[in-house]
Amino acid sequence: MSAFPLLRLPLVARENVLCMMTTYQLYRISRTSSKAQNAVAIFSKPKPRYWVHLEIDENPRILMRGTNKPWTYNYELPKDSFSNDIEKMIREWMTQFEYLRKVMGARIERIEFKLNLLPRFNKTIIDWLGSQQGSIEEVRIDGIWPFLYDNDVKYLISKIKVFGSLMLMEPTHSDKFKLEIPKGLRCLHVNDSEFIDYQQFLELGAREIVLHQSDLTNLDLNRFLKAWMSGESHFDLETLEINVAGPGAIQEIMDLPHEEANREMVGKLREVFPDNRIPNGFNIKRADGKVATVCLGDHYGKYRFCLMTN
Repeated sequence: MSAFPLLRLPLVARENVLCMMTTYQLYRISRTSSKAQNAVAIFSKPKPRYWVHLEIDENPRILMRGTNKPWTYNYELPKDSFSNDIEKMIREWMTQFEYLRKVMGARIERIEFKLNLLPRFNKTIIDWLGSQQGSIEEVRIDGIWPFLYDNDVKYLISKIKVFGSLMLMEPTHSDKFKLEIPKGLRCLHVNDSEFIDYQQFLELGAREIVLHQSDLTNLDLNRFLKAWMSGESHFDLETLEINVAGPGAIQEIMDLPHEEANREMVGKLREVFPDNRIPNGFNIKRADGKVATVCLGDHYGKYRFCLMTN
């Protein structure tokens, strides 16, 4: 069978053929020749078609997908294949993404950064990420050992604008840790949120907020609900989940005008917060008429205050 003359096809016909290929097939074709590379680049660049998920751990990884398509390209660098030359491995990983960006117009959609696994290179990787793309939709930051990576967290957030979802999954921070949370987030998830005091909490603009290990008191949450009801705080908030001390917390928090939520609304609470056992809920109303339903959730004996707007 003779080879298919892809590169000799008229432009429209060639683009139709390229359009039917998977992300991985396009990548493989781009590697066959400089003409093929140029054809894939012309096809890919008019608008972003390919999105990348970068995983930064002891074996850096690149996942790529087409718009509205599943992940079809997986590039992983086991450090054993580089004779434990970590620097060489990281440079190879960077070079591979730079190729995907140049030829296929790939954009970074999500980063998962495990700060404790390649710690000597954290700053180098962060600087490189900032040089590749100024803003990224989703960033998840992990770190196993407490306190050691506070400065790396702050440096990453200062170098890269996160505009969608920010997940700070480190187990704990130092007592003096402070972080300026990006504005305009869709989702904020913080595992150790002790550093977020009441004033910073009021300034959080994310639509979905999950805070664990928070130091906010029942009185703080009561004040927050009153601020929300008057339209002074969290105007775009859709859901909130935050730890509280125990089952008695709800009485102090709900010392404000409210009504018992009906069965339908309690059912919606259970759908939105599936990890919590929720016996009942309460409706509160904002000054403009918008209603929120709140409850106390039991998560295996640990209690969470939950809110969803309707």
